[in-house]
Amino acid sequence: MQRLVHWSALALAFAIVPRSASAQRRATAQHSMEHEMKHEVGFDIALVYSKPSGSPSAWGFVTPVDVRFGFVSKSSLMFEPRVSLQYLHSNGASIHNINLDLNAIYNKDHRKGMYLTGGAGIDLVGATGAPSGSQFSLNGGVGTRIPYESGAWRIEGFLKYDLKNTTLGLPNTVNIGVRAGLSLWH
Repeated sequence: MQRLVHWSALALAFAIVPRSASAQRRATAQHSMEHEMKHEVGFDIALVYSKPSGSPSAWGFVTPVDVRFGFVSKSSLMFEPRVSLQYLHSNGASIHNINLDLNAIYNKDHRKGMYLTGGAGIDLVGATGAPSGSQFSLNGGVGTRIPYESGAWRIEGFLKYDLKNTTLGLPNTVNIGVRAGLSLWH
């Protein structure tokens, strides 16, 4: 009887050890994948409908809208600075527009699935012979990440509200659009 118990225990150990080892390898691989992912870098294009107060509306296709650099966290919330630059020069005159945003992104899995985003930004504008200044904005959106090899496609519907700046003559503006881009992880 004692021999039967020993053989049964040995058979059970041989049955359990490979399964627990493979489960441990999967858990280690998943942990190392999450541990490796510290930053999300991305580039976007957008189709935007803009309606400044007191002016006609306009449609625009913009590329690249911005460069994103997300700080991935272990929680469901991550922060993502966004930067876009525009510089035009013609016949001795120039115009610059530098847009800086900081967004918070909420979702359970930073690699895939639906997310919510919201943030604020500042638009630094200036032109030759005109006053330079800034315009503040608020934005929010709903998007999704679709895994693609070692990165993900990102598609987002957004709403952005630019606050007026009377010194620069910039009106309140509502922007509604869709942005799409590719994200890579570092």
